[in-house]
Amino acid sequence: MKARRSHNRRNVPARRDRGNSYDLKFVPIGAGKRSAGGWYRELPDDQIEVMSRGQMERVPLDHEDPEEKAKSVVRNIIKRAH
Repeated sequence: MKARRSHNRRNVPARRDRGNSYDLKFVPIGAGKRSAGGWYRELPDDQIEVMSRGQMERVPLDHEDPEEKAKSVVRNIIKRAH
């Protein structure tokens, strides 16, 4: 799946700002014919909180990329729900 680039009003690619680390960020997950996703936020103690399907989990980053770690946790939450 190809990632979409956001654009501003002048159709110029918007800068990808990390913003405040405590802001929730959405991560889409392609699950075969279905698509799903979840939300995560980075915590100051090298952990993230991940929320999907009404569940929230706090996991250590272990020096991984926060977005990739969040996608992994969301996939596990979805697998457990089925």
